[in-house]
Amino acid sequence: MKRFLILYAGVFLFAVSSADARDADLWAIGGLVNFHQPTGPLSGWYAGDLKFGLNVSYVISPRLTTEVEYHYSKFRNSNLPGRTFEYKGRQVPSPEADSEMIWNSVASNWLWFFRENAETMSERKWSPYLGLGLGFYDYSHKVRGLIAPINRDIPEEVDRGGVQISLVYPGNPNSSLDTKNLTEAQRDNIGLVVNGQVLLHGLVPTEDTRTAWTIPVSAGFEGSLGSSYGIDFRVRYNLIFGEINPLTAWGMNKAFPIGTADAGVSFKYYFE
Repeated sequence: MKRFLILYAGVFLFAVSSADARDADLWAIGGLVNFHQPTGPLSGWYAGDLKFGLNVSYVISPRLTTEVEYHYSKFRNSNLPGRTFEYKGRQVPSPEADSEMIWNSVASNWLWFFRENAETMSERKWSPYLGLGLGFYDYSHKVRGLIAPINRDIPEEVDRGGVQISLVYPGNPNSSLDTKNLTEAQRDNIGLVVNGQVLLHGLVPTEDTRTAWTIPVSAGFEGSLGSSYGIDFRVRYNLIFGEINPLTAWGMNKAFPIGTADAGVSFKYYFE
């Protein structure tokens, strides 16, 4: 993580040092709120959610601004709850199934403004621009609560929601939920309804954390709220060279590359 931050700091400082005597020579700090929407295969996993961020930018010239942004977002509206898998001609749900993704990202963007003669903030009212960037996403994908299709017997009460389910997992010796830690009587009762409860094998909960490069492409327009304050409306597409492994039995497809889109507003404070 440290080498990524050093790389982006270097890119940003190089862009600033390349300015000449005709530069607008303005700095800005700001915060943003966006709606973050998965696209492509990832849209089969999640619905959209809010995205928050901070940015630091430098006006190199009336036509060119460079910025560094940090973003945070969490996809909580998973499509996994309610999904079923086929078992002996039946569709079996996993009542406790859920997933989420947490996103942290850093990106360097270059914004090309269409208005060449806008040398001050007051002259940059509603100036449109196009943006291109390079960055990386650090994301964590968590999946839990799935009944394993390998169970020897899954009672029909599970389909109807008429039984309390407890999941046990193989291969996790440090957990009390590992099947090796069950008594012989408990192992014999896996799949049997006892007093309205049933033990079933589950898929081991996973947390897949990865860092992947991203290319953000954006378009927007920036307006002036006075001599020092600006407002920036932007839409953006993020091409992320990462992946999410499939859950084939539940019809959840592999996502590679990952795509997301976001749209929202950023408020900026300009100073020399």
